[in-house]
Amino acid sequence: MTGSLYLPGVPEDYVRERLEKAGGHEIRSGKFANPESSAALAANAFGWFVLRPNQLPTLPGMDYIGPPQKVEIEYCARFPWAGGRHPWLDAAIITKTHLVGIESKRFEPFRDVKNPNFSSAYERPVWGDRMERYSALRDALRSGVVRYRHLDAAQLVKHAYGLVTEGRRLGLKPCLYYIYAEPTVRGTVAI
Repeated sequence: MTGSLYLPGVPEDYVRERLEKAGGHEIRSGKFANPESSAALAANAFGWFVLRPNQLPTLPGMDYIGPPQKVEIEYCARFPWAGGRHPWLDAAIITKTHLVGIESKRFEPFRDVKNPNFSSAYERPVWGDRMERYSALRDALRSGVVRYRHLDAAQLVKHAYGLVTEGRRLGLKPCLYYIYAEPTVRGTVAI
C-alpha cells in the first residue's frame, strides 16, 4: 500500500492496523485502493482527526453531542455476548456524553441487492425497550414486508444494536450516523 492512498496527516499505520483487525479484508483484497471504496473515504475523512479530535467539525444535526474527545477508525461495537460476528463501523466519535458510530456508503448500495440476514441471536431480549422500532424493522426485513432498493437496512439495524450495547458498556448515549452518496451516474451508467 502506498502513501498516495491517504490524505496528508492521516496516520497510515493506525488506519492499516484498524483495517486489519476488522473483518472486511479491505487492504488484503485491494478494496481499499479502489476509488469507490467507502472504507478509504471514511479513513481519509475521519482519520486526520484521530490525532486531533478537538478539531473535528460538528456533524450536521449533531450540535447536542458536545466536542469530540476521541475519534477512531473501524470501531467494533460489540454485542452483549461472546463469539459470533460483531459490527464494525467505519468510524466512531466519542464525546463526554455520546458514542457516535459512523457508517458510510458510496457505491455499494448500487452494486447488488442485499438480502437481510439475521440469525436467531438477534431475537434475544437484550436490546432494551428503546430498541423496539429497530426490532420491528428487523422482523419486517426478515419477513420481506419491508424492502429497500439501495439501503442495507439490515446492516444498519445490526450497527444500532451494537452501538446501544457498547453505549451501555461505556456509559454513553449511542447514536448511529449514516453518510451516503446519492449519485445519478456511476461510470457511464445512469443510476
